Amino acid sequence: MRASSAVLALLGLLVGSAVGYWLGSGGPGQAAAPPAAPRPQATLPAVENDDELAGRWREARDAGETIVLGERDERDEAMLAGLGYADGYEVADDSRPVVPVHDRERAQAGFNFFTSGHGPVALLADMDGNVLHRWERSPADVWPDYFADEANSTANKTFFRRAHLFPSGDVVAIFSGLGLVRLDAQSNVLWAVRGGYHHEVAVDAAGTIWALDREKKVLPRLHKRLPVLEDFVVALGPDGVEQRRFSLVECFERSEYRGILDFIPVAADIFHTNSIDVLDGSLFERHPAFRAGNLLISIRHTNTVAVVDPVARSVPWALSGNWRRQHDPELLPSGNLLLLDNMASATSSRAVEIDPFTQRTVWQFTGSEAVPFHSRTCGTAKRLANGNTLLTESDYGRAIEVTPDGEVVWEFVSPYRAGDSGGLVATLFELVRLPADFPVDAFVTGR
Repeated sequence: MRASSAVLALLGLLVGSAVGYWLGSGGPGQAAAPPAAPRPQATLPAVENDDELAGRWREARDAGETIVLGERDERDEAMLAGLGYADGYEVADDSRPVVPVHDRERAQAGFNFFTSGHGPVALLADMDGNVLHRWERSPADVWPDYFADEANSTANKTFFRRAHLFPSGDVVAIFSGLGLVRLDAQSNVLWAVRGGYHHEVAVDAAGTIWALDREKKVLPRLHKRLPVLEDFVVALGPDGVEQRRFSLVECFERSEYRGILDFIPVAADIFHTNSIDVLDGSLFERHPAFRAGNLLISIRHTNTVAVVDPVARSVPWALSGNWRRQHDPELLPSGNLLLLDNMASATSSRAVEIDPFTQRTVWQFTGSEAVPFHSRTCGTAKRLANGNTLLTESDYGRAIEVTPDGEVVWEFVSPYRAGDSGGLVATLFELVRLPADFPVDAFVTGR
């Protein structure tokens, strides 16, 4: 089984761009809705050098139009090497309410926890968009000595890339490329660690914090002279003390999937690992790679989803080829794999559920003219307890909950703004639905 999966992984890298992506507008998951209002067109300033604008920018799309890629996209890889995600990409639309759709009978009840590019803040809101609690701390408050250096004070690290909320009200948040911080419910700093941490953290049942780190170095066996960004998995205790650290490059080199390294780009950011999740062991009987404690990761630049064994420091399972530039894979109780396929087509992303062994598509939701769904960067797809799927369309600052039939039963449109003139909607990095019985009364007052 594992040998055949390895062959599929390598073949997928060669032919993946030719199959599975151009899916048309029909099929499962297509919602029927009135035509959406055209999204506003961005007017971006001329830029002489990359220091003037951090992150990536492109022209906004109107409904039904092909995306026009701007000149800055030619320099995406250099931007990504510095983790320079922008605080916003698209022109804000102030004509829509924060929650324009809320079917109270069919939407999953609960709370929404999210981070966005408008500032170093994590927010907890109810289903109607009312903010119940906020955690906020600037990186200069966390690391004053570092930001005392004027060269560091202008770095674009002024927002939480992602965050994890504990039942106690504590939050662990990522300042991309800068470090991790743990705040209590009153935003007091409990601990902070510097490093190249990026993209996501996951917390297991024992309270161990699993994070992605990276180091810039020359690895001659990959690129003889070009410095690359080597991704690492780091495990920290609840107190922030590092417990273990290992290289993802070395994990692949120790495995039968080492051939995937032949497809890394000739660029500094060779992997761009963008997701990490701790497996609970519920699928162990289907494949031993899915044992409890193993890690599910997403490697964007090789279109690969893989399982990492943190004990053996190897890769017992990997798959690629049926998606492009994916984010946020998760294994479902059914045994299927759900993820966000960011570049399903030139104008649309999709959430796709597949059988990880046959690669058969079980379910998908794709964007359409009536219900646009496209996030070229970032984004998440999460299956909810009621069977619906919660999607974060990061670039447009939007989240939607869709039924198995593809009908939108809840929608959130970020009211937060970004950009020099405040004309861009803030990037919505992730919106998480917490269950209705989450103990928010432990730290939220006045409810």
